[in-house]
Amino acid sequence: YLSSRGAGDGLWRYEGGQAVEIWKGTDGALREPAAVSADGNRVAFVLRQKGRRRLHVATKDGTDLAVRAESIDIQGAAGWSQDGDWIVTDGIDAEGPELFRIPAGGGAPIRLVAGTALDPVWSPDDTLIAYVGANVSTFAPLQAVRPDGTPVELPAIKARTLGERTRFLPSGKGLVY
Repeated sequence: YLSSRGAGDGLWRYEGGQAVEIWKGTDGALREPAAVSADGNRVAFVLRQKGRRRLHVATKDGTDLAVRAESIDIQGAAGWSQDGDWIVTDGIDAEGPELFRIPAGGGAPIRLVAGTALDPVWSPDDTLIAYVGANVSTFAPLQAVRPDGTPVELPAIKARTLGERTRFLPSGKGLVY
């Protein structure tokens, strides 16, 4: 969870009845909610560094910190695949805004969708990624894609874009927005 102990929000873990700070806000304020891997052992978060927003991955205690997909200026929150091998996020690179699938262990990002694709989330069976498309006023279309980039048609759903998040039900048979 995010909480402040001075300047900027830090990242904390609550486990075994104790709160433990794993990233200090004074070392760089977090810009988006952190994404925790399905097994709870790793976390992905966005920090502003050198004028760009970078995706960072660390273990649950904040060690083994690494930057992923350095060529991408991250624009929204990230989401983990259930197997923990991939992170999906929206960002801008030399070709413009896109939805990217990024290897959690490092490697070249894969482009999935051209254009705005904010706050993506993976389905529990890793077969679908839901995200919010380009904003029109205070609403944006809820959209989906397969991990290989194949578009999936959803009913016409307009989601609010003021910090709300989309989540799959644990069964994967429903989507809450």
